Amino acid sequence: MYFCLLIHNHYISTLLLPNMRNYFKSITTFIIIILLFVPALNLIADNDNINTDPKNVKKQIEIIDSALALVINNQGFNNDSFLILAKQTLNQAKKYKYQKGINQCYFYIARIFDIRNNTDSATRYYVEGLEYDIHNKDLYADYLIRLAGLYRITGNLSSSLEKSLTLKTLVESNQTKKYAYSVYNLLALCYLGLMEYDLAFDNFAKSAELALQHDNEAYAGVVYSNIGKLFYDLYKLNEALEYFEKGVKLEEKYKLYSSAGNSFNIIADIYLKLNNQDSTQFYLEKAKANNLKSNNLRGLANTYYGYSKIHIKSYKSDSAIFYLSKTIDLATKLNYNSVLKDAYLSLSKIYSNKKDFEKAYYYHDLFFNIHNKIYDVEKINKAKAIEQRLIQQKKESEIIELQLKKQKTENRLLYTVVILGFLAGVIATIYLILFKKINTKLTLSKEKAEESDMLKSQFLQTISHEIRTPLNGIIGFSEMILSKSLSDDELAQINDLILKNSDDLISTIENLVDIAHLSTNQYNIRKSKFELTTILDSVIFQAQNNVVFKNKKDLNIQIKKNGEVKLYTDKTIILKIILQLVKNAILYTEKGTITLGYKEGKTNVILYVKDTGIGISKEKIDIIFSPFRQADENINIKVGGTGLGLTIVNEFIQKLGGKIWVGSELKKGSTFFLSLPLK
Repeated sequence: MYFCLLIHNHYISTLLLPNMRNYFKSITTFIIIILLFVPALNLIADNDNINTDPKNVKKQIEIIDSALALVINNQGFNNDSFLILAKQTLNQAKKYKYQKGINQCYFYIARIFDIRNNTDSATRYYVEGLEYDIHNKDLYADYLIRLAGLYRITGNLSSSLEKSLTLKTLVESNQTKKYAYSVYNLLALCYLGLMEYDLAFDNFAKSAELALQHDNEAYAGVVYSNIGKLFYDLYKLNEALEYFEKGVKLEEKYKLYSSAGNSFNIIADIYLKLNNQDSTQFYLEKAKANNLKSNNLRGLANTYYGYSKIHIKSYKSDSAIFYLSKTIDLATKLNYNSVLKDAYLSLSKIYSNKKDFEKAYYYHDLFFNIHNKIYDVEKINKAKAIEQRLIQQKKESEIIELQLKKQKTENRLLYTVVILGFLAGVIATIYLILFKKINTKLTLSKEKAEESDMLKSQFLQTISHEIRTPLNGIIGFSEMILSKSLSDDELAQINDLILKNSDDLISTIENLVDIAHLSTNQYNIRKSKFELTTILDSVIFQAQNNVVFKNKKDLNIQIKKNGEVKLYTDKTIILKIILQLVKNAILYTEKGTITLGYKEGKTNVILYVKDTGIGISKEKIDIIFSPFRQADENINIKVGGTGLGLTIVNEFIQKLGGKIWVGSELKKGSTFFLSLPLK
């Protein structure tokens, strides 16, 4: 009887289950459904004795496939019956070592939890499923994209990037035709979370282009909104609104309520930054409506967080705390760490303003723990290393292909030698010459590789020191703040030390990002017209607020203005260049004056930064623009640094079509000159 019930589950699935949703409120109907499923579950669960007879094994596999069909067709049904059935089916598949059944059971159990927003359980079953061999590449791709998405929304960006890169390899090697364009959107979202904006934009653009080629205009709309999020993160709000307008239009057209809810959340925040609270309120209401309609709980958490920011800006702290509490409750339930982190930080700031420092420290500690989990540098570097290995594997494949071509050439040469013996000497000579050239190239390549390894080791040692030192300072002094025995002067001094270490850490990271972009030629020049004096005024302001400068009471900084000069170049790069030179001057000058000046020519302008510091010896001037080098590594002033600052300045100057040189005398000071074209 039980077997008859189970083999007729297709009939139950197609005729009875669609009507369940209409009669689910009826207790009688619900009891009947349970009674129908209990025999089927018992048939799977109670068969402890394995009968290895081929006919029985075949029958059991058919039963497993039938049970799986029920689960697959009803995975969105909000009832534990199908979840229980899926778990029992998994046990039966394991018992009979039915690999296809095991793979599918793990995936659809995870999907059921995923649909219910139970991210922890969903992640667990996806991960356990991947521990088994999956021969079906389409199913393997399903695992990868689902797990990568879960890792991303829970803040595990390194694992998300790793799974996305694996899926990209699967797609580009034509092992699956699924996710031909969505994989690039997922990759872009990972890079966006890691603030790799150029890589993110390139992958978004590729995803949108491929989606349109596949006639999926709806998905292209989602990608356009994601590009809007990228420009939002770069604080280019007008460009962000343009892309969101394109994206939301398509999302609403194709009734993608969940995506539209996410987009309206960010549009609302843009208008909040533009101080337009009416528009902010309007778009938050639209976001809430779309998120509720699609049961997009993560989007709803963002909406609540958006409401809290309105109240924070209006100084309504109690209302802000109310919405932040709703945000935290929902984000905690969903393991939505990126929003949870921001909510904790907002609460910390509110309680700090209320002078409730105990709660402020408590929420800041929660924020810091999640922030460290999301931006785990070691894991991120590991994920990026996977991408480098994929690139290396591609290069190795090209080398093997070249070697095969070389082998074919050798065979032809030998065949020619047999037929045309009188040409053997000539051919052998030519071959030896070519072989010698190849060996020479291989030797040079080996030497370059060894040199690269040496530089890499030197780089890693330097960076390890420059990141750990300020981090240790920040952590150590932060712990000291908690001591109640410190005086106000001591607290002020500790605060200055924390600020200095924070500035050092940010400077190191910015230098690393700049040198990486410059070395891979990914730095884009964005020219605009501006007045030079505005840049110089900004530099002076930042210098005067520099912690190191404030502690040097005998040091002054001034500008010698020489009329108005208008430049047409990259304003951001010019600011970085001058600020770097001024920071160097502050570090190496104990007392006296730092002077900024300029002189306009017909086609160019000469800028200079002059100090009364320790100076540079003539024999050291040539090396100061090389990476990881300083004029004197044994000076008694402990200035630290990666040795990248002047290297980056030199690279930037060349990109802008200018020149840099220095005049210096030991113990008297240095003057750095910049020549830049006016246009």
